[in-house]
Amino acid sequence: MKDSGRSVLGAVLEKECRLVIRNLTEARIRDLPLASGIFRDEQVKGLMVICHKTARCYAVQGDVRHVRTVRVKIDRCDRIGLREARNRAKTLMSQIQSGVDPTEGPAETGITLARALKTYLRGIEAGRSNPSGAIVGRLAAVLGCHPSALLDQGTVG
Repeated sequence: MKDSGRSVLGAVLEKECRLVIRNLTEARIRDLPLASGIFRDEQVKGLMVICHKTARCYAVQGDVRHVRTVRVKIDRCDRIGLREARNRAKTLMSQIQSGVDPTEGPAETGITLARALKTYLRGIEAGRSNPSGAIVGRLAAVLGCHPSALLDQGTVG
């Protein structure tokens, strides 16, 4: 048991030792062996090159409000240059440091199917939309009513 625990600890320490800080250049990045670990940039805080098994990519990592760590992939090293990666990393790090999580999706619009249906039906009544029998029929089937009930003035309200 102790041997297996030590081997796991050794593997973790070996992985941690792969995180190297250096002055990155285009030539150094090109010469990094694949699957060799993570290399941080000395010039731009948070910028790193991650050497995967098949490719090298730029990424940025930072803490959002000291609560959680966020890592964002910028692009593959063979697609953009170091200067562009540094510019993008600076932009992303400024967002992260100001408390914005760049990995979060867009805010929800809050529109529901019911609201979209009401807007659509109001457009039909006002003559702005051309009702398709198939659409109205399917909506009526989903809602469990007759298609004419959807076009009735009282249900749109």
